Amino acid sequence: MGSLRDTDPHSRFSDLRPDEILAFEPGGPKEEEQRHRRFSWCRVGKRSEYFRQTPGLLAHITSLVTEHGAPDPTWPTVESIGKGHLRTRTKLVLPTPVTGETVTAADGAKILGMNKNTVASRVHRKMITPVGKDEKGHPVYYVEHMRFLIERGREWMNRKQPAAKSA
Repeated sequence: MGSLRDTDPHSRFSDLRPDEILAFEPGGPKEEEQRHRRFSWCRVGKRSEYFRQTPGLLAHITSLVTEHGAPDPTWPTVESIGKGHLRTRTKLVLPTPVTGETVTAADGAKILGMNKNTVASRVHRKMITPVGKDEKGHPVYYVEHMRFLIERGREWMNRKQPAAKSA
């Protein structure tokens, strides 16, 4: 679920990068908040953008498709990674860990000042994979891989934009 927040669907889904777009409901942040509240009980995590496909949610999705039509298949999804922009076409190669330091996703988010949902998204997209479990049975990840992805994101956000051609 996500609102368009004054942008076009292609840009919004490119930022959100959902697994699959099942339906489209026009609206803004207010409508998105209402939808999140209505289906909060089937969220995967407390503040996650992922929802379990319950009968109620699937019925709502079906009604949206009936009302607004099927979503545009050209909108970006996880499946389209590697088929579009250079950053998504380039295979992610993580560095070989030197220290071997591992943390849970929650602890990694805390010590690196990241949002827990960012870490969860990277795990979900298999950008980082567990390398073991802690004493409580929680998956652990290399800290260096998390740092690498932070730097990669920072470099991408700070890249130089091509100069506009003058007429």
